[in-house]
Amino acid sequence: RWGELAGSYWSDLDLERRVMHIQRSLIKGKGGYTIDTPKTRGSRRSVTPTKRTVAALQRHREHQQAEGFQTEGYTLIFRNTAASPVNHSHLMRRHFKPALERAGLQPTTWHVATRHTRTCILLLERVNPKSVAMQMGWSAVSFMLDTYARFLPGWGDDGVMEGLLG
Repeated sequence: RWGELAGSYWSDLDLERRVMHIQRSLIKGKGGYTIDTPKTRGSRRSVTPTKRTVAALQRHREHQQAEGFQTEGYTLIFRNTAASPVNHSHLMRRHFKPALERAGLQPTTWHVATRHTRTCILLLERVNPKSVAMQMGWSAVSFMLDTYARFLPGWGDDGVMEGLLG
């Protein structure tokens, strides 16, 4: 979720152990941004970033340090040059959508491009559905399967019942 990523502090991240603790979320309201707990109890979790993500976060940390920004403790990982939270609309318009276009991909939302794609890839790779649901912050595997199983090829019985009862 965008808010969980945007509301993460450097203290939530252990790059050596490859673990990120999702404990809060950035919420935009009429008066600006606030940081609050995630949507549900299941949303508070630990995730394992890929090695490529860890390398990118290390480069991001080094870049921020070179620019004179603090990169320890309760400091946002992702912030603008004024050390304020990143504006979601600006990021989408200035970076995300142009990146999709450069890659030759159809325009889509952040949510579809990240959460839906990740979920489908993990399920297609036959990662345990309970593990996928926990990584994504869903408290019930049934929600995930109700939502995603219909998009995945071969998730029917593949003729097993016909073969057994033939």
